[in-house]
Amino acid sequence: MTALRQDRSPLAAPQDARIFEGRVARVHRPGDPLEYSTGPEFRRADELARIVEQLPGIKITLNHPKTGAEPHVIGMVTGARIDGDTAVAQMVITDAKALAAIRAGTRELSLGYNCKLDDHRYQVDITLDHLALVPAARCGATCRLRADAACPTCGGTMPDMNMSDTPAEESTEESAGCDCPDCPEGCDCPECMQNDKKKCDKCAEQKSDGGNLDSAQDLHANNSGATLASMQLDEALAALKTAEEALAAANERADAEKLRADEAAQKVIEVETAKTTAELAAHEASKEATATIEAARKDASDAQAIIEQMKLDAEAAAAKVRQDAEDQFSIRVKSRVSLETAANAVLGSAADRSAMSDKDIKLAVIKHVDNDDLADKPELFIDGAFEGAVKRHKNGAAALASVREVIETRKDNQPNHLSTEDAASAALRQSYSSAWMNSTKKDN
Repeated sequence: MTALRQDRSPLAAPQDARIFEGRVARVHRPGDPLEYSTGPEFRRADELARIVEQLPGIKITLNHPKTGAEPHVIGMVTGARIDGDTAVAQMVITDAKALAAIRAGTRELSLGYNCKLDDHRYQVDITLDHLALVPAARCGATCRLRADAACPTCGGTMPDMNMSDTPAEESTEESAGCDCPDCPEGCDCPECMQNDKKKCDKCAEQKSDGGNLDSAQDLHANNSGATLASMQLDEALAALKTAEEALAAANERADAEKLRADEAAQKVIEVETAKTTAELAAHEASKEATATIEAARKDASDAQAIIEQMKLDAEAAAAKVRQDAEDQFSIRVKSRVSLETAANAVLGSAADRSAMSDKDIKLAVIKHVDNDDLADKPELFIDGAFEGAVKRHKNGAAALASVREVIETRKDNQPNHLSTEDAASAALRQSYSSAWMNSTKKDN
């Protein structure tokens, strides 16, 4: 959070010169906060050092400037240092009204600055705007002037205004101040404050010599004026030099701040550029990812359709296999039944042939009818021999029945001279011959 502390209006130029020193800021810890309407604020030692770096060259105003009003500039800060937990500044005050206000007791100092507050309400990134001479500073009586300037009349040392919290009173006719025309009005230096005297010692000495009073007064006036002018000139030159040095330091700081600002701006541009590039890249990546996802979905849909079709094909193939198997099984059953029926006609139905293979049954029939062992012959040969054996057996049985009928009954009703066995053999031979001839004829 950025907090605006005081107005940053243009500052007016100073006029005259007086040198002062005073504490202008201090560290504020929990239990000793700076109280604002928004709440307590604190200041660490590192931010106090930041204040000291910025103090040289800062303008001094009489009270804080009001918004929209022209600030009353009374001087400039010429130097600063750290003193424990306080910041001490050297300054030149050139405004007569401000000097009178100092004599009247306006001696506390208050900074005008911008800052941010961290999460614990400590001030950070403090940027100074001005230093104000005020009746009561926010940081308390610690932040006030020490007035150690020389008296412009006699060169004496002015009393330390920090020694008492009681404002100095203005000089009146009843005061002990010097009222000679050569002393500035209200001068309160030790040389001019002589109990109840109305004139300084030099004026009093000249007054005791009545014959030379006028010339003495003129001489004193000339000497005093020259001394005052010389001191004011020296002070003005010193103040000018200090101001020039402060201005150079301020320009140097301004250049450094501008450089840092330019670098910060460049970093901001780089960050924004990188951010824009990243956003574009992310957008493109999102588009590509979306396209990839859509393609993957389509591929998945196509693959699902293929899988469904493969399932249908597999089910159809399985059904066909089952049907083919059932058909083959039915064919094999019919073929087995037919084979066993044929074998039963030749071999008899009493025997259990369920454990015999088709080939074994066929070989048994061939062996029974033709007395041939064809186990080493090809399967097609065995099949042909089996069919022939079945036919021969069938034909032989029919012939035997016919012969029996002939034997048992003849047309002339006379007994047959052939025995049953002989007739059967003859019939069997005839059937074999007929089966062989018929088979040969059929093959040809």
